[in-house]
Amino acid sequence: MGLKYYTMIAIMVNVKQFSKYVMYAISCAALLLVSCATTEGGGKNTAAMAMKLGPGIVNMALPAVIKSSERKLKKDTHNQKLVVDAGSFNIMYANAFIQGQAKMLPLSKYEKRDKENAKAQKYYARGVEILNAGLEDKYPGITSADTDVITKEYLPKITKEDVPLIYWLTAGTFCAFANDPFDLKYGSKIAPLSLLIKKAYEIDPDYNTSTLDEFFFLYYAALPQDLGGDITKAPQYYERAVSKTKGLSAGIYVSWAEVISIPKQDYKDFIEKINMAMAIDPKKTPDIKLMNVLAHEKAEHYLKNAGRYFLDTEQ
Repeated sequence: MGLKYYTMIAIMVNVKQFSKYVMYAISCAALLLVSCATTEGGGKNTAAMAMKLGPGIVNMALPAVIKSSERKLKKDTHNQKLVVDAGSFNIMYANAFIQGQAKMLPLSKYEKRDKENAKAQKYYARGVEILNAGLEDKYPGITSADTDVITKEYLPKITKEDVPLIYWLTAGTFCAFANDPFDLKYGSKIAPLSLLIKKAYEIDPDYNTSTLDEFFFLYYAALPQDLGGDITKAPQYYERAVSKTKGLSAGIYVSWAEVISIPKQDYKDFIEKINMAMAIDPKKTPDIKLMNVLAHEKAEHYLKNAGRYFLDTEQ
């Protein structure tokens, strides 16, 4: 986001609230790297293969994969597995290879960063559109229902089969909102989607190993309190994520540095968590190699640019 964008936000909200939204936006750059596609069939095979490749190859291949997945969906629009494939690939591409890379650009390149964020928003929007349609197809009326109706009529119907769709729809919507807080169509969905993602955790807390734990760590640590954030609840999800991944997921340590260490201006804790992330050898974690390589890139960015985030780095 450029300087003009931040100025507009600062005019509209008080400084304390603004800082919360900035940290929320920062955290969303990591939000989706905690998961690969988890549908059965082609999507799972594609994602599993991607996890073992380098980011450069995946970056080049994803646009073609997105087009292919959407062509398949057009031929079978009611297939929920194809819905998750097409939606999640759009969102992953936006997060990991457009917005995520833009975030690491020098501050002087804010115009290019704005341009890339706008590009990412188009992919977020497309992914959310696909997933939203898929959820509505299975549960007519759910996407326009208020929280009371969702709680009473829809939550009892949600099954384990719905968890991947709910996860990607929620994560994609949250990231689209963080990328453009003035787009109210995403902000208005936070409350109802929060109900659904909490139900998903209740049904399948071990979905894709630690995906939901890492999601809820960021959810409670980074979201403003009026949107559901609660910093006191975040550590338990961090500990669960570390335990479930046996400490081999670098992303959770980078996430802690982003949403705990930086807001608290705890430089010592920041360095500790970044070093823990860097200590993980992606070659020794082939099933999540891509995730750990991307997490390393972020960790290196933070180390080189600590002065952007801390007033005092002489500790």
